[in-house]
Amino acid sequence: MEGDCKIQCSYVGYQIDNEWFKLAKNSKLLIQLKPAIDLHQIVISPKQALNNNQLFLLSKGTEVRPSDLENVPTLAGEADLFRFLQLQAGVQGGADGLGGLHVRGGATDQNLVLMDGVPIYNPSHTLGLFSIFNSPTAKLVKDGFSARYGGRLSSVIDVRMKEGNNQEFSGSLGLSTLATNLLLEGPIVKNKIGFFLSARRSYINLLILHLSQKEKQKDGNGYGGETNYHFYDVNAKLHFNLSATDRIFLSFYKGADQFDNKNSYFEEFTDDYYYTGDVSQVFDDKWGQKLDWGNQISAI
Repeated sequence: MEGDCKIQCSYVGYQIDNEWFKLAKNSKLLIQLKPAIDLHQIVISPKQALNNNQLFLLSKGTEVRPSDLENVPTLAGEADLFRFLQLQAGVQGGADGLGGLHVRGGATDQNLVLMDGVPIYNPSHTLGLFSIFNSPTAKLVKDGFSARYGGRLSSVIDVRMKEGNNQEFSGSLGLSTLATNLLLEGPIVKNKIGFFLSARRSYINLLILHLSQKEKQKDGNGYGGETNYHFYDVNAKLHFNLSATDRIFLSFYKGADQFDNKNSYFEEFTDDYYYTGDVSQVFDDKWGQKLDWGNQISAI
């Protein structure tokens, strides 16, 4: 059909183009489409500080909630604060996961670890494999921490144990390959006084005890003994709501690692050189090592 015609051209990612032309004979038409995505120029400019003090604001740190620990890989089914912190930038564990936390190349004793404001000098179990904290809220500050934290060089790990629910009772029981966890919380006086109690106890000693007995009796000839190891934690906290803005907290923690290694040798024989007849002589010797280390704190 001769005359004025309209042709519409479209393609994915390009703008639609409408072209008018006069159809009088066979024609070849070249149409160039324009891209539909047009990014405007972005200009980044610094905002002028109100005063020079804003250039030295303290770091807010990395906040850690109990629910965050449940979303990271665990060792033997135990959700652990130190395992979570090792996933943060600049934080590493020791060799084979032992030895605590090393922040930006610093030593483990260059980290300040606080539990409800009280310094902890031995914050781990099993030579650094697990932390002592059970269901904590924590904050990791790697730079710019306040002078009130003292003079540690690497980081501050400020741990706050759960306050407890002053509205209703609740609890949980957790079983893992390594340990058993028990948590209880609830009101003593509703809306006024609440409590939180948590306890953890490892039962790896059941396996170690059996294997060590078999190993030490393997040689026979009267040798025996056993090796035992376990750790435990107990947390308790009370909080009193005096008013909308005033509170009193009482917290207690006790935890320890206990290692016990026992050896024995027993032999019964007959000595005819000094005695006449069959006189039985008994040689019984026992020796071992016992080590206990841990923490006990209280705060108000």
